[in-house]
Amino acid sequence: YNGDSDVVTKAWKKQLKNLKGKITAKDELFADNCKLEAMGPNTFDLYSKTTQVGGLGCTMTTSVDLGGAFLNSADHSEQFKVMRDMVYNFGVEQNKAVIQLEVDDQEKVLVSLEKELTSLEKKDKKLDEEIAKHNEEIRLAKASKVENLNNRQAKSDAIIALEKIQTDEGALDKLKDERKSLEKEGKKLDGGVDSSKKKIKKLEEEKVANKKEREAKAAEIAAQQSVVDKTKERKEAVK
Repeated sequence: YNGDSDVVTKAWKKQLKNLKGKITAKDELFADNCKLEAMGPNTFDLYSKTTQVGGLGCTMTTSVDLGGAFLNSADHSEQFKVMRDMVYNFGVEQNKAVIQLEVDDQEKVLVSLEKELTSLEKKDKKLDEEIAKHNEEIRLAKASKVENLNNRQAKSDAIIALEKIQTDEGALDKLKDERKSLEKEGKKLDGGVDSSKKKIKKLEEEKVANKKEREAKAAEIAAQQSVVDKTKERKEAVK
């Protein structure tokens, strides 16, 4: 059997309860006065012992006392087949159960990888949203820059007009200050556009890296899925 001897012993003890006998466990399992219709009308005693075989699993030996004679294939062929099938089927179930534990562990790894891929996909979506936000900032800044240039031109035109008619210096200085303020605002808008472009470039570089990570993670998932599928096939092959 695959698996730990203690685990196999516990599972076999649970199955022996179906035989309605009194079970005791010391160095071996002993089931007293068992009954099984396929074994005939009489009760029988069953002895079982499991032994660990290194890291390879364990073996289980089973003897059946029919009351005056121990079960053997020569003298009790039909009863022997019944007990042989019961032990064999138990072995199949145990080996499948051990392989299922492998499947469970492998599927946990698979789920973890899928979560990591989902996280990367969410990050990519967030990067797209950030890029879209900065593109909108650039659009608004450029629109504001057009308005800013128009206002500056209007101030320049007003300054020229005032200079021609030589009105009071106070009004002229005010217009020049307003134009200077607009020029500063224009530079600030230009700086904002440049900053947003740099941020977009960095985000696009992150998207390229993210894509590579997603492709690598998808390959890991495919490989792990193959591992799970092969282990399931191995489980189904146990008969």
